[in-house]
Amino acid sequence: LERIGDHWLLAQRGQGQALLIRGEAGIGKSRLVRAFIEANTLGSSAEIIQALPFHTNTPLQPFAAHLEGLLGERQRDCIGGVGAAEARALLGDLVRSADQPDDQGWRGRERRLQALRLYARLLLSREATGPRLLVIEDVHWLDPSSCELLDCLLELQATAVDAARNRLE
Repeated sequence: LERIGDHWLLAQRGQGQALLIRGEAGIGKSRLVRAFIEANTLGSSAEIIQALPFHTNTPLQPFAAHLEGLLGERQRDCIGGVGAAEARALLGDLVRSADQPDDQGWRGRERRLQALRLYARLLLSREATGPRLLVIEDVHWLDPSSCELLDCLLELQATAVDAARNRLE
């Protein structure tokens, strides 16, 4: 709990963090994260995305409900640094792609990557009240598209950390 807390303090200071908690099944990884969330009363600042074994061939399935929620948001002129209409179109493509095999239904690989990066920026964006804790449970069950999204998240996180370091120097 202390180590998670150290990372959370850095995130609260604007230094985003990525932390991997791994161990044997049943050892208490999820319980540890839930205890941290409860001890720090994170509530809506914490989001848990669960990967499941029967969705390993369904693109972005663990993220589908969250994506649909973003599309339902109203009165936003800009979503993740992109105009609302274009962002909704990109995110809509991601939601619809959940019903199709990877890379089908896309107008081009670059548009798909643009949509994944937009969604990654949205996942990493700070809440008005402070940082967000994003927990992805059972990463080993992620489908290839979700793994690609995770790569985008980690890439953006590394870029954000480098930018913060440059500002401090």
